[in-house]
This record gives sequence, C-alpha cells and structure tokens, in this order.
Amino acid sequence: MLRAGMRFIDLGCCLNLMFAGYKDWPSTYYGVDISSKTIELLSGYVGKNHLTVGDLHCGSMHETPYDINFFDIGACVGSLEYFEKEFVQQAVAEFSRIMKPNGRFVLDIPNIGSPEFEIAKLIEEYLGRQDCFNLSVEEFETMLDAYFLIDKKETVGPMIQYFLMKVI
Repeated sequence: MLRAGMRFIDLGCCLNLMFAGYKDWPSTYYGVDISSKTIELLSGYVGKNHLTVGDLHCGSMHETPYDINFFDIGACVGSLEYFEKEFVQQAVAEFSRIMKPNGRFVLDIPNIGSPEFEIAKLIEEYLGRQDCFNLSVEEFETMLDAYFLIDKKETVGPMIQYFLMKVI
C-alpha cells in the first residue's frame, strides 16, 4: 500500500523521522509537533542528511495548516495520552479533515487499568509528563466511529493501537 507520491502526516511527531525509519519510506513526510526545539532538531537532521520532506510544522495537532483531504496515510502515536476528552475530540476531527477519503491512519491510546499502563504512567509522571487521557475505550471508539472505520485494533504493552480508514 505504501508507495511514492503518497503524503504521510506524523502528528505529535517528536523525533520519529530520525528513529522510526520514516525517512526510508517512499512517501513524502510531514511532521507536526508542539515543541519548537523538536522541529528545530528535525530541520537540522533533514538538512544534514539531505532529506526531502513536505513540511515540519511547529504547532498543535488539533489545528494544522493543511488542506482538506491532503494526506494518504498518517499516524499519531504516543501523543493522545497527554490530553483530555475535549482536546482529543478536536484532534480526531482534525485527523479526519486532513485525511483523504479511504486514507489510512494509525493512532494509539492508553490501555487504562492495565498493569503495563500503570507502570508507564508512573514513569511519565516521574519525568514530568502527566497522562491526562480520560476516555473509556467505548467512548473513544464512539468518537472514532464518526470519522473512521476501525480496520484493526490491538493491544501493545500499555497502549491500544487502532488501524483506521477514513470514511468518505
């Protein structure tokens, strides 16, 4: 499914371009992160390694500068656990807005109550990153249903991953 000419959006990108292998994908990479330091580091990495990317945007994932139906594929991994219901709702609506019809999207949420998540939560709190996610799995899936078809769902350690397709 991944092919040249596709546009890939990485929301809450952190340093994924450097460490997740995305630089090797044939798609055009776009990254969004709230941290200006992260975007600065990625920009330096892109320049140093002579990479071509579509855009590295410093801003919030719930309000991006991209056109409607712009991306073929996308991801938001390791980010939603830091936000409460209202922000998550806005972010999911934005993910849908920028994805093309039938576009594929991967995201994850915390597996609240699992022993793995409770350990991860303690580590995050120690590092000063408070997990704020306050939706049940059922509430989150109902939210997704307005925008996406859940193609696959799997639990990976402390997180639940969703493989989605944008409904037309």
